[in-house]
Amino acid sequence: MTERTYGLYLESGPKMRKTMVHVPELFGCIANGPTTDQALEATPDAIRRYLRFLAEHGEALDAAGPFRTRVVEHVTEGQWLGNGDPTVMFGPDRATPTEAEIARCAERFRAIREDTLSMVRGLPARRLSAKPNVGRSIGGILEHLVEPARHYIRNVLGPVPELDVVAARMRKGAISPAEAMAEMVEPAVERLDAMTTEERTREVPHGAALWTAGKMLRRLLEHEWEHHEEIRVRLGG
Repeated sequence: MTERTYGLYLESGPKMRKTMVHVPELFGCIANGPTTDQALEATPDAIRRYLRFLAEHGEALDAAGPFRTRVVEHVTEGQWLGNGDPTVMFGPDRATPTEAEIARCAERFRAIREDTLSMVRGLPARRLSAKPNVGRSIGGILEHLVEPARHYIRNVLGPVPELDVVAARMRKGAISPAEAMAEMVEPAVERLDAMTTEERTREVPHGAALWTAGKMLRRLLEHEWEHHEEIRVRLGG
């Protein structure tokens, strides 16, 4: 059996502390650690967990097969390193995603978000609002997931009115964060699937950051997966 090698792209804060490991070949897969060494140590298990999730949701992947990893790029200068710094542009982000890759990413977005919602469905209000010693409450995580998703898409594809309306309704208290997350799935998936050739290939500046379709897809899925895993661990999964 051929052993696969995944390239790792790292971003680390000062003194190689808080680190996020990105696996662009597996759009959405990340690992975190309070130091670079700890993040790298956590990476194989994070890859295996993500492969299992994708296989369970219909992708033809060998979740049990052997693989290796190698560090390809390590960014140590930026504004918000270790947290998914929006200014970071890795080499693979400049590659033009194919229509098949876009469709695959759209379905991953749907699968991750729907699975996140399935984990919190039926939780009592006190469990949703309970504040841990570190980080957001589960309800706070759900609310946090609404805005970045539409902003990542907007950065490359422009405004998606349906997503803006949902976010505005949540901010006004007309719907809950979980309801907003659910209502955003289809408009987001439809807009990703409708991406044009020009949109797939262009580079769009936003302040200090440069965005491409590849970077947008990577960060959209990474952010969803990071907080999916945060909730899963919080609930003892």
